[in-house]
Parts: sequence; C-alpha cells; structure tokens
Amino acid sequence: MHRICTVYASLHMDMILSMKVLLSDIGKLLALLLYYEERGVSQVG
Repeated sequence: MHRICTVYASLHMDMILSMKVLLSDIGKLLALLLYYEERGVSQVG
C-alpha cells in the first residue's frame, strides 16, 4: 500500500510540474502575441 501511495505522489508532482511548464509556455506565447499586436498597431497608427 505504501508503494502505491509513493508512486501516486510522484506522478502527482510530475503532473504539477508539467502543468507549470505548460502554463509558463502559454504565458510566453501570449506575451509575444500582445507585444507584436501593440507594435503592429503603433506601426499602422
């Protein structure tokens, strides 16, 4: 029983870490999009 709990805990940590990486990647993409949109608008204006 203890081994199952340990495996589950490590899987849970992996999931949390991958979610954090995913979220930071999405955040970078959004920041880039906003940056380019602002530059495009300023160029047009």
